[in-house]
Amino acid sequence: MEPVLLVTIVVACVTGGGWAASRILDRYNERIRNLHEMVEVEKQRVNDLDHRIDQLPMEYVLKVDFIREIESMHDNFRLIHDKLDKLMEYMLKR
Repeated sequence: MEPVLLVTIVVACVTGGGWAASRILDRYNERIRNLHEMVEVEKQRVNDLDHRIDQLPMEYVLKVDFIREIESMHDNFRLIHDKLDKLMEYMLKR
């Protein structure tokens, strides 16, 4: 075999192998980037969930307090209504 042909084959193999290796490394790096992005998205979702869990007792207590206050107002209106009924009955009896 001629030395020029041998050098050409060696150079072609090295450059081809280098190209293949760079493609493999590029794919590997892309997969790592995608995994990192997925991990960051999941971290954000967990943080959002933690925040919602932290806020849940406060929102629940506020809602329960609000309902309790509305029921108290409703009871007061019922008492006022009963008193007005009694007053009307008393006035109609006269």
